[in-house]
Amino acid sequence: MGNLFKFVERLEAVPDSPAWKGYFNLISAHTVAGTVTRSVVASSNRTSGSGVQYQHEAGEIVYPLSTMKDTMQLGSDFPVRVLGLRDWVDEAQAKGLHPMLATYLRARVGENTGWRSPN
Repeated sequence: MGNLFKFVERLEAVPDSPAWKGYFNLISAHTVAGTVTRSVVASSNRTSGSGVQYQHEAGEIVYPLSTMKDTMQLGSDFPVRVLGLRDWVDEAQAKGLHPMLATYLRARVGENTGWRSPN
């Protein structure tokens, strides 16, 4: 997700794909680190149960993928363009998007595969 938002800012454009469904569900690293730290401290105080524990952190900022342009426009000093995913990937790669990620995204477009977040 970090790459996506970084390149939205660099390009002043959001990618668009009608096959995209779902929501962005974002949470800060600070919040996650705090929760993990509290969990580790709490588990170290227990004497039984030394198994692996899993946590799912989510929900500080949640918005539909379909509102990406409007959401990115809020608080932005630049007009946000909307580009088809293939064009967006081409421009992003020209401005530094890693070639492996660009290839992956182009393959998704070529397969006409939807992206659902969360999966």
